[in-house]
Amino acid sequence: MSSHPTATLKGRSIGQRLGAVLGLVLLISFGGSALGYWALYKVAVESEVIYQDSLVTERAASDWYRNITNGVNRTSAIAISADTSLADFFAAGAAESTKQSSELQKQLELLMTSPEEKTMFAALSEARKAYLGARDAVTAAKKSGDADGARQLFDSKFQPAAQQFQEQIKAIVVLQRKQLDEAAQRIESNNGTARAGLVMFALCAAAVGLGLALWLTRSITRPLQEAVGAAEAIANFDLSHPIPTGGADETGQLLNSLRMMQAALLKLIGEVRSSTDSISTASAEIATGNHDLSART
Repeated sequence: MSSHPTATLKGRSIGQRLGAVLGLVLLISFGGSALGYWALYKVAVESEVIYQDSLVTERAASDWYRNITNGVNRTSAIAISADTSLADFFAAGAAESTKQSSELQKQLELLMTSPEEKTMFAALSEARKAYLGARDAVTAAKKSGDADGARQLFDSKFQPAAQQFQEQIKAIVVLQRKQLDEAAQRIESNNGTARAGLVMFALCAAAVGLGLALWLTRSITRPLQEAVGAAEAIANFDLSHPIPTGGADETGQLLNSLRMMQAALLKLIGEVRSSTDSISTASAEIATGNHDLSART
């Protein structure tokens, strides 16, 4: 049994074939639309992750990194300068910086949910404790007038702690930017897949629609042309014109009706000829009988 679509549609009515062809083209178009919707949905999800998660986390970490850098510069100035009043001068700025850092730390703690992010955040929290302890020790030594002690604390404790703290927060910034880049690549990939899929479905719909349209046109026009030819032959009293057997559709029924008409006309002509022959024979017999009668009389 043939599985070709045209073989399945063969013998169906014209309306059924039209409906099947249009339905198949619409089904392919629906498939393309579904693919486009799926791709747009994935893009929307990725975009939401970017704007509500990775981008917010990256901005918070970047703000904190700038805050840390400013704090390191302030403490460095306090430790290196001979002016003992710098600690008091920067006290308000240091307090505000600590407050902002605490807020950013809480914000990041809520945003960093993956195991890798939690591990990095825990290391960052420990580095911050060491940094704040070294900073406060340098500031206290400087306030007390122990410039040498402040410089020793700055070199031995503060600088390593500050460097470790900056590296930890910088690693988080790098991770978030990496995640942003990966999300952007996924969006681009989804867009590419959607574009390719839509082009493929469009070409498929065009090819299938064109092929089925040509087949449908031929399946309707050819029987109609044969029916027209048969009708013209009958109109010209040509009953010898061959009429093919039609199918079960409307054009096939028309051909079958013309064949029946042709057969009925041939039968009628045959009966007329038979009647004419009978009449001719009877007339001849009557004429012969009359001639014999005249001869006897």
